[in-house]
Amino acid sequence: MNDIPNNYLTNFSELPTRIVEQGIIAGQTFAMATSPSKCRMLRVDDEGQLTKRGGARVALEEFYEVVVFCKDWQLTATRSGKGAEIDFLRHEDEQDTICQQYLVWGKVISDPKDGWCKIADPRIGTICFPAPAGVKASNGKKDGDRLILTAREHITQGPHNNSIITRQRLTGIGVYVDRPKEQNAQRGED
Repeated sequence: MNDIPNNYLTNFSELPTRIVEQGIIAGQTFAMATSPSKCRMLRVDDEGQLTKRGGARVALEEFYEVVVFCKDWQLTATRSGKGAEIDFLRHEDEQDTICQQYLVWGKVISDPKDGWCKIADPRIGTICFPAPAGVKASNGKKDGDRLILTAREHITQGPHNNSIITRQRLTGIGVYVDRPKEQNAQRGED
């Protein structure tokens, strides 16, 4: 009998089952799915299916890699033939970590509807993105909010006593808050 390792899916279509096993947090479990030609931000429904705005399910076959995340865990599935190699990161595994934020390109141009908003930037065009609580769109007089991906980064000591980020776990989507210049000056930033 050939035992299939727990970190491998024999068929990429098994991914929703693995997602459900991790414990979906309603409205707070997201996915970033990539293929050679696109990257999509998605939500995860109660059955572990990836959904776009309007609730329509997305075909997994379109994607090469899917990163599913919430505040407690991250599951990364990378296609390998018909199957996929998977990697789990959980909040219990976080020793020597720091909180990090990654600014998403574009500004919010539509008020959140059904948990989604649109962001836009000349470099990326317009993208539907899961809307975090409190996000506001531009109103013609003021620019819209900017979004962030929040993360925890695992830090280890490198070969020359330098710090190296060895693993990263996405934890959510938020609204970017710009610090006043006085706070940046106190931290030694421009």
